Amino acid sequence: MESAINLKQIKVTFNKELDKTTAEDQTKYYLNASGLTSTNATAVLQDDKKSVVITLNNALTNGSAFSFKVDGVKTADGKTITSDLYNVLVNDKEAPTVSKVEYTSAGKVVITFSEPLNTSVTPILRVNGNPVAASFVSGSDTKVEATVSLTKGSTATVYLAGAKDLAGNEMDLFNGTVTAPNDNTAPKVVSVTQVANDTLRLVFDEELGSGAYDLASNEVKILKGSTLYTNGNPTGTTISVTKNTTVDPTGKTYDVKIDLDAATGSDGIYANGATSQALTLLIDANAFGDAYGNTNTEAFTQNVTMNKDTAGPVLVSGKVSSDKTKFELTFNEDIVFPSGADSNIVVTDANGVRYTVATGSGETSVSGTDSKTLLLDIVSGTGTIANGTYTIKLNPGAVTDVGGNNNATVTTSITVGDAADTTKPTANITNAGGAKNKFLVTFSEEVTPATALNAANYTLDGKALPAGTDIYFTNSNKNAVEIDLPANSINFGSVSSDADAVLEVKGVADKAGNVVDTTRATVKVADNTPAVLESAQLVGDVLVLDFNENIALPSGYTDIDDVLGDFVIKGGTTTFDKTTTVPSGTDAIATVSANNDKLYITITGNDSNWSTVKAASTITVTTDTPALTDSNGLPVKDKVTVTVTKN
Repeated sequence: MESAINLKQIKVTFNKELDKTTAEDQTKYYLNASGLTSTNATAVLQDDKKSVVITLNNALTNGSAFSFKVDGVKTADGKTITSDLYNVLVNDKEAPTVSKVEYTSAGKVVITFSEPLNTSVTPILRVNGNPVAASFVSGSDTKVEATVSLTKGSTATVYLAGAKDLAGNEMDLFNGTVTAPNDNTAPKVVSVTQVANDTLRLVFDEELGSGAYDLASNEVKILKGSTLYTNGNPTGTTISVTKNTTVDPTGKTYDVKIDLDAATGSDGIYANGATSQALTLLIDANAFGDAYGNTNTEAFTQNVTMNKDTAGPVLVSGKVSSDKTKFELTFNEDIVFPSGADSNIVVTDANGVRYTVATGSGETSVSGTDSKTLLLDIVSGTGTIANGTYTIKLNPGAVTDVGGNNNATVTTSITVGDAADTTKPTANITNAGGAKNKFLVTFSEEVTPATALNAANYTLDGKALPAGTDIYFTNSNKNAVEIDLPANSINFGSVSSDADAVLEVKGVADKAGNVVDTTRATVKVADNTPAVLESAQLVGDVLVLDFNENIALPSGYTDIDDVLGDFVIKGGTTTFDKTTTVPSGTDAIATVSANNDKLYITITGNDSNWSTVKAASTITVTTDTPALTDSNGLPVKDKVTVTVTKN
């Protein structure tokens, strides 16, 4: 089987394990009757040894088709494979995803993507909330890097957005972490749980390495009674291990599916009539390890009791498909649509008209992309479902789970379209009038206040809008919404040069109920959260002011005038004044320095009233229209008073 998995990669899947040398020989593959060469493609045998991914130097055209043939690849036992000529459609609708985030010894955060990217679009990258300059790794269109200083062994947050593949599909927002290597400890299994009749889920305390360090099917054993089962032994036994990145994008979770009795089409785990079975899960020493080569030095053993599922699937949601050809009924677990089950499904419209469930080829069936969803068709052939409200009743046996348990009786109602309007509104996102922290969402038509002014339908960097955000229509046509972020909601990005963020809109509907497709765009934000003076202490003549975030001295901020321009310092009721009242006396002077979140002010009182102020039982410091800023250039918060402690 051949498929173009993106515009530069073709995956070829065989039914037998392959000889590595011929499988990775580009000349054995023919694209549009021309043999590939090492100058225009690379071929890599995958870990399953039955599939090959071919990466082309030049991208294909989305929506186009090409012919493909294999000639000369050999199986592992030396038999030559020659395929028929296949026509393959290029149809890339899948967005790129982040496959791996790592911190190298060269001091760089490196992000690896699932597929080649459009290198003219540089992703937005933040590490520990700070924008950093990202660039593509030289010679690669699947890796992005940035130079970042991290303490060895520390963990930093990583935010990434905006990357697009060669077909223009934009990645979902990515929020993850990266740890600077300081690892001498082997990974450990932290939990083993049953997640299906025949499946155990293993969770490790860290991500396993690739290749020999990954957990493979032949490295897991099952002891049932006195019989030890391994993958393929006894004959018919299947123990398959799959990394489950759907439930765990960090790559620490593996599903172990067990079939001890494949010859009879059963999982072979449970005795006749039994609903539970004690097993022992075994993994040999040195079977798995992390990316730094630390392997498990001891065998892993875990006793488990597996319980047979006796509950039927439960309906979770129902809707009409986007092309209005089928109802999509989604359950809480994988389902089966048994032969003859259409008799257990009753569909009626608002006029009491009952519809026959269509069961021909391509009609009612379990979705090929989501095994929890039944695609219910009531229109034979390729027709669409008429607008209206439909009641769907599922009697027991309409569907079963993979263990054969029937659904319970359930009824749901689904409304299809509106006779006057079936067109979805579209959304365009910009900064409102070019202002930072203010965004304008313009819709293609009037939208409803209940959805357009609902903060839950907008996210910024994948998170809910800050409390206190103003959302309002900018005109009486109700097709433009302004979003104004409140003060103290953004704490990154220089005030002078701003930073990028991603605003997402979803769930907004027009008057007919048509919902806008999820739309994202890059917007400009700037720090609007000032540093706050939290405490102060006096050590001799050094006044140390502590803020809640890093601060930066403005250019030329060096002396007593700068200090008294920003702060009112009092001892009791006496306000510190640099000027002396003594004839021919010497004014107070000061030196100022900053380090992260602390400001150090060394005061030489000379003939001023400094000695009186510092001798008072209570000393206070109040910010007074300060010029002092945080590290992003925002002036610290005004009119904040703290009491000084003396050391």
